[in-house]
Amino acid sequence: MIEEKNYFACLLMNRIMMVPLLTVFMFILFFGMQSVLAAQICNSLISTSSPIFIDHADGTVTDTMSGLRWKRCAEGQTWSTGSCTGAATTYSWQGALNQAKSLNVGGGFAARTNWRVPNIKELSSLIEVQCYNPAINTTIFPSLPVTASTQFWSASPVVTNSATAWSLNYYTGSNNNSSSVALNFYLLLVSGGL
Repeated sequence: MIEEKNYFACLLMNRIMMVPLLTVFMFILFFGMQSVLAAQICNSLISTSSPIFIDHADGTVTDTMSGLRWKRCAEGQTWSTGSCTGAATTYSWQGALNQAKSLNVGGGFAARTNWRVPNIKELSSLIEVQCYNPAINTTIFPSLPVTASTQFWSASPVVTNSATAWSLNYYTGSNNNSSSVALNFYLLLVSGGL
């Protein structure tokens, strides 16, 4: 009887230990070994969704399809010799809206004083559907803080719940309509058209 209990206990432990190994194996089988080793994964069989950008060589780019001008760095970072340096800052939703106003009142950026928090549609327009980890054009936005848990604020409140606003995760390209306005997320600012 004791041997039978030990046998079943060992069998159960072996099965429990196999679950993480099988999960890793299935992940590698499904996504390929490159997903485990590489930073950004792109599928060349899917057409790029990234808009064509004009680089203004001042830390901004213009999306030629929408006419929107984007800062290439998250707030808190500085554009320097082709990349963003420094640590990005996180803000509450109201703090993000205030940061855009403060930037404009303080003289703006790249000779513009009409920077604002993008709405969720504008923020989503930067998603590169061909890629994930991150799902954004890393040539245009080379140093954004993008991980599985980071979010970027949009200016769009959730209509059915005033305590939440839309945010976007550029790691997966998914948006979230249940983000509490009290949470601190990153901020990527946009300016009106050309």
